[in-house]
Amino acid sequence: MSGIMSQCKHPEQGFKLCQGVLSLAGKYGAQQMEVAAEICLQYDLISYHKLESVLKLDLNAILKEDSPLVEISQHQNLRGSSYYQ
Repeated sequence: MSGIMSQCKHPEQGFKLCQGVLSLAGKYGAQQMEVAAEICLQYDLISYHKLESVLKLDLNAILKEDSPLVEISQHQNLRGSSYYQ
């Protein structure tokens, strides 16, 4: 909340944004909200709309999976880390 408040020129704006964040917490639940907030802080996404997007896209479920998000297939054109030393 302090990140949102520091971005606003007027305290009233920040208060409205904080109310919006609290309403998201009521809609999505505390646990999902905590994970979404951690994601936003990790990637420096400090805004109401970005937090809402993380919650809507359910990035929490995607990031909790053990499998990688993108699998790279092995082929002859891959150089590997030894090429760049």
